[in-house]
Amino acid sequence: MKPGTVLGHEAVGEVVEVGGEVHHLRPGDQVIVSSVSACGHCRACRDAKYGQCGEGGGRILGNLINGTQAESVRVPFAEYSTTRRPFDLPLDDAVLLAELLPTAYDVGVRNGHVSPGDTVVVVGAGSVGLATVVVARLYSPRRIIVTDLAGARLDTAVRVGADVAESPGKLLADLAEGPGADVVIEASGDPDGFVLCTRADAG
Repeated sequence: MKPGTVLGHEAVGEVVEVGGEVHHLRPGDQVIVSSVSACGHCRACRDAKYGQCGEGGGRILGNLINGTQAESVRVPFAEYSTTRRPFDLPLDDAVLLAELLPTAYDVGVRNGHVSPGDTVVVVGAGSVGLATVVVARLYSPRRIIVTDLAGARLDTAVRVGADVAESPGKLLADLAEGPGADVVIEASGDPDGFVLCTRADAG
């Protein structure tokens, strides 16, 4: 990233102008801008692996070009990197669909194969971890356990759907007395979090 680059890689907003390659949008449309830019044509995109786009896609906004923390932004590959926002979906909810909830679903819940009856451990109760709790709850796990070092985050985890929220040391002690976890999702981004995941996994 060059110094002076405007940050931001997801957004909701109104289309002001469209390029010649954009056919599904018109000026005035309300859209959700994905955090991942995708060409829509390469092999990775055809396999729905948009984050691995081989034609110049991926993390472009706020990285290779100016991002979304601005009054206006040029969205690359807008034909495949934007979705119309339903008018009855509030902006504050819509922006969660640009990156946070898809990350929780795809990277956490889907990759973790969360299933009904599972014990799910989420390591880290930041924005991604909390979103993971919300999404995982939709899959009817037996219980969701969240661990974090910050008490306020643990309180929030319970409010959004965690059954148990506790410190890492307490988590390991509790899991040692039972069957352990079926799924462990690392959502802290901290190296210690990855180590904790390997110790919390029952298998």
